[in-house]
Amino acid sequence: MTAGQVVSGRNVENFPAMLRHLSVVPAGPGVDRGCVTETADAVVVGAGVIGAATALELARAGRRVVVVDRLPGPGQGSTSASSAVVRFNYSTADGIAAAWEAHYHWLNWAGHLEAPDGEGPLARLRQTGIVMLDVPAVPKKRVLEMYDEIGVPYEDWDAATLAARVPGIDTGRYWPPKRLDDDAFWAEPDGQLGAFWNPDGGFVDDAQLAAANLAAAAQRRGVTFRFRSTVVGVRQTGGRVTGVDLADGVALSAPVVVNVAGPWSSGLNRIAGVGDDFTISVRPLRQEVHHIGLPDAPGDLAPSHIDGRAQQWKRLGVVAVAQEIAGGLGLPRDLSKRRLHRPAF
Repeated sequence: MTAGQVVSGRNVENFPAMLRHLSVVPAGPGVDRGCVTETADAVVVGAGVIGAATALELARAGRRVVVVDRLPGPGQGSTSASSAVVRFNYSTADGIAAAWEAHYHWLNWAGHLEAPDGEGPLARLRQTGIVMLDVPAVPKKRVLEMYDEIGVPYEDWDAATLAARVPGIDTGRYWPPKRLDDDAFWAEPDGQLGAFWNPDGGFVDDAQLAAANLAAAAQRRGVTFRFRSTVVGVRQTGGRVTGVDLADGVALSAPVVVNVAGPWSSGLNRIAGVGDDFTISVRPLRQEVHHIGLPDAPGDLAPSHIDGRAQQWKRLGVVAVAQEIAGGLGLPRDLSKRRLHRPAF
């Protein structure tokens, strides 16, 4: 197999057009499991936006890389459902600094990809700005202190400024979220919310396309992608990883395996027999995401904004209320009495 190719277990007639610039060859028949058929410096498990970016940087560092993903193409897992919001409000200075630095790569996406002339389509950062509501779950004082230290531009808004800058928003403070069958659901707000505003934030207009862009850039650097390939074993010798076994019988030998499997990363850890002593774990959660057209939205200039208490974000006239809690904060006034609360799963 030639480095830089994409191997698939099936034909690619149904691949999205944006993936067809990747050279794809049919996978050969499986071999007896246990026979190493390919070697690399690193195997990356997961071809989402993070996995593809990891593979690209490893290749830029001179490593031979194989990416494995159980889906048909890059970015088709949780990446494809990402809000793709570009924000800077994180709980640590390192997180804020990394996000601030990364947004410059989004601004020069073609340059970051080293994309040849005519390469396309490419994902794009839409700098609508980000409004972060000032809620107890995401206290702004420490965040703004770190912004000042790092040099991230922002504006600190009171409730009146928030209402003026984000037309239609309900600035009422409702907490905690209530179920629809709770009489307190209909209670009036107990105060008003302010916010802080990052003019450089926004969202990437197509997260799956961004992953495909990164995969194409990685392929140009010699990375091999194996799609429709599931890891069923992690090889180890002397307490160190030596590769992975795939469900089709192929074995990949590598001294490094990078787990970027997203919601399924804990499953890969179990296969490898690690994770019991991890202080942070990942598990897939069922989410409900509601897309609600905003009346009288001011179009492409509408800022994206986040309600950290309700796991709610909005962009360009769309509200998405995700995870187990959906709150009323920030819904337009004519929707304020139809606030979405904890779904019954």
